Amino acid sequence: LKKILVDDWSLICNKIKSTDGTTTSKLLNLPREFTVRKIIASYIQNKGKDNDTRVCNLLEGLRLYFDKALPYVLLYRHEREQYSLIDNEDDDISPSDIYGMEHLLRLFVRLPVALSEISSNGPDKKFVIKCFNDFITYLNKNADKFINMSDYCDADEAINTLKSKLKVITEKS
Repeated sequence: LKKILVDDWSLICNKIKSTDGTTTSKLLNLPREFTVRKIIASYIQNKGKDNDTRVCNLLEGLRLYFDKALPYVLLYRHEREQYSLIDNEDDDISPSDIYGMEHLLRLFVRLPVALSEISSNGPDKKFVIKCFNDFITYLNKNADKFINMSDYCDADEAINTLKSKLKVITEKS
């Protein structure tokens, strides 16, 4: 998973010189095929009968936290224009319905700081850590399913693709 994060940062934050001499950066095509919401649902379905209401509630809380944290701490500077298209489009569209594992992994990098602020060292904190470790293991086992490095494309192309997809989504609403 660490390699995915490093590759993600490198593709988005490093300018790439094209054959015509111009420089461009890459962005992910959005919406992702496997969004954060779909990944969480897949994990819950995979757990099957071993599932616990507390696990579902915790992961729903993680999804809501992702939605709130994305514009403030999970986007690189180059991704802000792309996000502004989503933010201005429709209040019914949440980031967890657009973004995927790449951004979810960025959240897990920041999560230890948030967890350290939980005052309890008791069973609740241990449960949260155990559940998140199990979820990260699931992400690691399914990384090839959830992430495709060929989904990074030139920034202009990614923005134009998103504009046309958002137009279709809003027309259906």
